[in-house]
Amino acid sequence: MYRRAFNMKNHSDMREGGVFSVWIGQYRTEEALDEYMSGQWTRDFGFAIDPLDPPEFNLAEEGDCQLDALVAEMSSGDRLKGGLAAATTAHPLPKAACVLVFYNFRYDTALRARRTRGDMEFFGVFPYG
Repeated sequence: MYRRAFNMKNHSDMREGGVFSVWIGQYRTEEALDEYMSGQWTRDFGFAIDPLDPPEFNLAEEGDCQLDALVAEMSSGDRLKGGLAAATTAHPLPKAACVLVFYNFRYDTALRARRTRGDMEFFGVFPYG
């Protein structure tokens, strides 16, 4: 426990222009996602979310959707899709029920718990397209 607290960073420590960080998961309701993010998130990913600068999210209406379809509906969808496409040409994008995007943010993967609850998965850091 002490080690996790020692390694914890603030949201502001990872702010970086020109990139965005993406998490994917299986949440199907805003309420369930909100509950996870207000509790377990910090233990899984090593930082508390700044309430003044929260991530944008999108939930699939039914089933799982391709990641590019989920981000296309977000406020910066075209820029996000371009960044994902350019960075992931070697393999297809995954399907998910939800996506979270932190804008101008480079997540430090050293903060990730060895074992997360598995509800959300860090997908990567990408440049804007």
